[in-house]
Amino acid sequence: MFKKTLNHLRYLKNDRKWQKTRYPSVLTLEGTAKQFYDTHYDDWQVDHHLFLYDVRDGQQLDDSPFELLRYYLEKYPKTLHVIVAAEKHIDNIKQVLYFWNLQNDIRIIIVQQFSNQHMQYLLTAKCIITNAMIFSNILVKRGSQILVNTWHGTPLKKMGYAMPGGVMGSWNVIRTLMMTDYLVLPNQYTADIFKRDYRLTGLFKGEFVVAGYPRNDVLVNGMLDDQLKKMQVELATDQPVILYAPTWTGDSATLDGTYNGLEKYLDVLQKIQANYSNYAIKFKPHPYVYESILNDDRFAKYLIPSWLNTNALLAYTAILVTDYSSLFFDFLVTKRPIIFLDITDNYQRERGTYLGSTTLPGPFTTKVSDVIEWIGQIDQVQINYHEQYHHFVNEFVSEDDGNATQRVGELVQHELKLKTRGNLSVLVNGEDFSTDKFSPLVAKKISNKVDASIVVYVSHLLDNWYGKQFFSNVDDTMSNTRIFVNDDMIIDGSWQQLNIIGQRVVGTQTFDILLIEQQASSLHQKTLLTLSDTVVMVPNTQREQWLLALNYQYISSINDLAIWQTKAANPSILSQIKEELK
Repeated sequence: MFKKTLNHLRYLKNDRKWQKTRYPSVLTLEGTAKQFYDTHYDDWQVDHHLFLYDVRDGQQLDDSPFELLRYYLEKYPKTLHVIVAAEKHIDNIKQVLYFWNLQNDIRIIIVQQFSNQHMQYLLTAKCIITNAMIFSNILVKRGSQILVNTWHGTPLKKMGYAMPGGVMGSWNVIRTLMMTDYLVLPNQYTADIFKRDYRLTGLFKGEFVVAGYPRNDVLVNGMLDDQLKKMQVELATDQPVILYAPTWTGDSATLDGTYNGLEKYLDVLQKIQANYSNYAIKFKPHPYVYESILNDDRFAKYLIPSWLNTNALLAYTAILVTDYSSLFFDFLVTKRPIIFLDITDNYQRERGTYLGSTTLPGPFTTKVSDVIEWIGQIDQVQINYHEQYHHFVNEFVSEDDGNATQRVGELVQHELKLKTRGNLSVLVNGEDFSTDKFSPLVAKKISNKVDASIVVYVSHLLDNWYGKQFFSNVDDTMSNTRIFVNDDMIIDGSWQQLNIIGQRVVGTQTFDILLIEQQASSLHQKTLLTLSDTVVMVPNTQREQWLLALNYQYISSINDLAIWQTKAANPSILSQIKEELK
């Protein structure tokens, strides 16, 4: 008992310390934007003629969202299109519009990320289109809004809970996916990975759209003459192009733009160029390391402008040299050769891949000398790998017929048929995982009739004692559940504000049951009370007062757990709870 009391006091002390550090965050640009967004959440109506595009957190105008933008401009001339741009990337986005002759289209608006104008458009756009997630953790999709998520490629690298550190690396992706109405994926292989490794099965109510990738249409249809001429000018060559496009390895690269492996990249480029003057050797580094390379003059003649549309570039490429970048899946559409070079030789060890190197549609090596040799006999390489290449084309890009943009673009005009959930959905308060005992709802042999999720407050994960307890217990108790993380600054505000925070945490999902086994109450729990019409909890006076304020009624007790429900609760839930708790 004494140990538990000591641990609880330590938890409260660390929680207060964390809260003090969180309050200044409201003064940041993002924090101020979130305040504006939450304050005006219900102030404006959704505009059915307004589309908003957030591509890689406002850093690009590329990928499938850009192809959908071009489609909607032509298909629906009375619509308005808002492009979110981080301040330092506005000029690059304007360059993209110029490249495609859209710079003077008055239907296109560029808004600076985190501005009040950005927040108002985010609240009022009928259709929000992204290619990954809303990194800023502000979006709480309103009921009449449509979120289209095109993701950004077929995965070779492991993702979600399949990769090391997947619990903390996946929570923001999962919350965004939970809000997604249409998840556009290039093939069934990718859909299966998302369902399994982001644990979407059971709670996700949106639609998986396996229809090919809009961004790949240019690889089938080609570019217009005007864009071809501009491409030649940007690449400063009319020679065939060898494109070296390594991905981010995640080891020596960091998100602040520094990178320690430039010499290895430069060695690859210089050796290929020295042996093949009949090709133009071009370099497309991962965006995370682009700035470091941009500041190094040795890369100037190789470096591709960061704004140049990736798949337009692939359409112009003769040979692709890459490591684990999903670019190579798109490039399959061209039927041109691919060489795989891993200069770090660490990916399988540190992150892992879904496909082995011997199964790839081209030769794999860790030596630049092999690449030099294979380029010299590229026709024979294609013959040697014809069977594997053909298999990859059928498996991964069979949907890419040049009409994917139209198929995906028409989805927003259809009424979305949300999936119904068959299993009992349970949201478990993550604070409970600092204890040693769990109810049958979260026991090791959890019923297959229950879809369980855990939500934890981020400050608790950073608390050394609590975080250690949490990860130890959650891994041991439920290896197949999904984790939501509350990263918001919790204040004791109105129920409306707490409801917005709660929806933000779980991607606007609702749950059949909220389970709270923590003895003490917390503001984190107060936020969770807005997410279910049935609460099963250890009795606590403060929580009971909150429940009464939300018009819950006490129903009964089972195994020392009190059951509270609103009038809107599903009547059959009570019998299911009794079955699971018996």
